Amino acid sequence: MHKIFSLSICLLFILSSCGSKIESAKESLEGSWQVKEIFKYTPSTGVSVEDKSGVGTFEFTNLQCDYHFTFNSINEMNSFEYEFQVSKENAGFIKVDRFDIVGEENYRVRFGDETSDAHEGDSEITLERTVESDSLTFEIIIHLEKNSPP
Repeated sequence: MHKIFSLSICLLFILSSCGSKIESAKESLEGSWQVKEIFKYTPSTGVSVEDKSGVGTFEFTNLQCDYHFTFNSINEMNSFEYEFQVSKENAGFIKVDRFDIVGEENYRVRFGDETSDAHEGDSEITLERTVESDSLTFEIIIHLEKNSPP
């Protein structure tokens, strides 16, 4: 009986710690973010374009992403519902957490310095997106900094 009780406590602890990781990461994501830098890379041509002017914002709620920014003299804006997902991926001999925004547009989210607890209350993130347009594929990397609350 004692072994079953101990095993139940351990299982409960493991399950609660998994749930808290996605919740704390999602809580960190929610809010207003200022665009700092944008990079666009086209692998087929090797052409890279960057904009360090930081013009634009991203707003994340629990279920919604709204953004507008200017890149290469083109205004980009969209509003879409998303699901926030956490998974594991191989990184050498260990598995690390991977955070993704999945919706009309999909982004990989990298929190700060990408340490194991970087997702907890971080003020810097990087969004990465691969876009396929006609026969051209390019990657967009957007560095964001969280706006301070008023």
